[in-house]
Amino acid sequence: MRPASMTKRERIRAAIAHEDIDRVPASFWGHFASDPHTAAPLAEETLRFQRRFDWDFVKIMPSGMYYPEALGCTLSPASGPGAVNGLVDSIVKAGTDWHRIPVLTPDNRWLAEHVQTVRLVRDALGPDIPVIQTLFSPLTVAHKMCVHVSFEESVSDFRAELLEGLSSITTGTIEFAHACVDAGADGFFFATQEASRGSLSAEDFDALGRQFDLEILRSIRDRCSFQLLHVCRSDIRADMVADYPVDAINWEDQAPNPTMPEARRIWKQALCGGLDRNGSLLHGTPEQVAADVAAVVASAGRLGLIISAGCALPVARPDANLDAVRAALA
Repeated sequence: MRPASMTKRERIRAAIAHEDIDRVPASFWGHFASDPHTAAPLAEETLRFQRRFDWDFVKIMPSGMYYPEALGCTLSPASGPGAVNGLVDSIVKAGTDWHRIPVLTPDNRWLAEHVQTVRLVRDALGPDIPVIQTLFSPLTVAHKMCVHVSFEESVSDFRAELLEGLSSITTGTIEFAHACVDAGADGFFFATQEASRGSLSAEDFDALGRQFDLEILRSIRDRCSFQLLHVCRSDIRADMVADYPVDAINWEDQAPNPTMPEARRIWKQALCGGLDRNGSLLHGTPEQVAADVAAVVASAGRLGLIISAGCALPVARPDANLDAVRAALA
């Protein structure tokens, strides 16, 4: 017999523990066309999206460039289907500049805005729904800052300087994360864009990516009840993140990435995903979306599963298709 009706917090807790649930949970996220960079408008957009669809957890969606912005880089306006910011100027002008990256504190102008976003969202939603803030891996942040320098040359020719910069980003990220927990975050959506065979060799990812990822995740583990790892890109190194201390893993399960059944054999964590963000969610009918949801549950099993897309939704996301996800899981 399935459990009686659960709260969102109970449902997520059971899902990540691979325990029985009243229904499979779901959540989605994406950037907003308004391109909010400060607390009040970002919280307002986040709350509007959540109140419209009533997801089982809330992932706060700041600009993907928020940490470079906090470091003093200059952003371009959001553009494209995903409303994504770019960089037009970076504080790293040469490979020798990596060691000059400062350690940020949570009272940094931009980081303080994102701590306040957590506080506003938590205060508005109350205690019964998990809220997670977004953290980017230090190597992901560094790669984003490569406007004037080559990422590949930084890895090969300025490795010592890059390691110093990554250490500074790591320390600042840890301090920011603790401030977000103090403000009401249950945990984090920890995103790496570098655990891909197309980005780095296994040896370079281990030395420049994994060690700093693990330092952050281990430092905040005891304070977090929901840690969600996002492994971005295709051809991911699934085995190299299998031991990350997280509760669930989100990735795009289309080839050449692991499918849901393959991921079950690689990862012990709960699985979060299953739906192609550029597939039926975007271009199909509600009936097609419902069929895709059923197929995900059939292939992955009900336990240890959170239905989502493998990455951020495009801005032009049909409401009826997101409604169909909720209806299919009711």
